[in-house]
Amino acid sequence: MHDIYSKTVVIYHFRFEIIIIIIIIIIIIIIIIIIIIIIIIIIIIIIIIIIIIIIIIIIIIIIIIIIIIIIIIIIIIIIIIIIIIIIIIIIIIIIIIIIIIIIIIIIIIIIIIIIIIIIIIIIIIIIIIIIIIIIIIIIIIIIIIIIIIIIIIIIIIIIIIIIIIIIIIIIIIIIIIIIIIIIIIIIIIIIIIIIIIIIIMIIMVMMIGIIR
Repeated sequence: MHDIYSKTVVIYHFRFEIIIIIIIIIIIIIIIIIIIIIIIIIIIIIIIIIIIIIIIIIIIIIIIIIIIIIIIIIIIIIIIIIIIIIIIIIIIIIIIIIIIIIIIIIIIIIIIIIIIIIIIIIIIIIIIIIIIIIIIIIIIIIIIIIIIIIIIIIIIIIIIIIIIIIIIIIIIIIIIIIIIIIIIIIIIIIIIIIIIIIIIMIIMVMMIGIIR
């Protein structure tokens, strides 16, 4: 009986241990499973986060690339437009410069021709004017000389006439004076003679009276 009891106790004890072991194993398994699940969840979350980050980075990169491409395209277009505008401006400037040069050359040629013609005309006019002036001066000199000669002649004639007139007047005056003087002298002589005669006659009469 004791042996049976001992065996039974051993068996029960063994069963208890087995149960404990099983429970421990189950707990360990559950813990392992939970840890695995947690790890898996963490890994999944990390993967999702990484994927999201990668997607965001890719999107940002794509957006940046698109923006860069657009900017590059815009810059290229602007550069092309600027180059075209510059080329057009340069062509226009060159054309304008050529036209201006041609116009300037034509104007210079025309001006030179006009200047030459004007110079020739001026020279001719100057020569003609000089000739005319010389002729006029000669004519004026001749006229002046003639006038001077005429004036001198007239003055001489007038002077001669005046001198002659003065001489004649003087002669006439002298003659008149002489005549007057002669007449006066004659009258005086006559008067003296008459007086003498009268005196003589008076004396004679007196003498005759005395004598008588």
